[in-house]
Amino acid sequence: MAWAQADEVFHQSLVTRSGNRRLMRMTGTVADQLHRARMFTLRLRPLPMSSSEEHHAIVEAIENGDATAASRAARLHRQHAHDALVPLIAKYDLRSL
Repeated sequence: MAWAQADEVFHQSLVTRSGNRRLMRMTGTVADQLHRARMFTLRLRPLPMSSSEEHHAIVEAIENGDATAASRAARLHRQHAHDALVPLIAKYDLRSL
């Protein structure tokens, strides 16, 4: 459960620190749904062992001012989450979370 909370804080911090009000509104719109999905699937999927390393790669690229590397690292992170979560959403018919 601590991992899920830290993950949520990390992603929210990225959005907030972007300063992009449109992005903040968009993520705010789906925040509750994302939280419910994360809490429900947490016990159904393998532990996201590479997630912290992926977060570190994103932050490091941002700190280095390398937008291309940050974008690449963020895409890889989202793809891993997609690959872990979409099958669970389909298997348990979680479209209404």
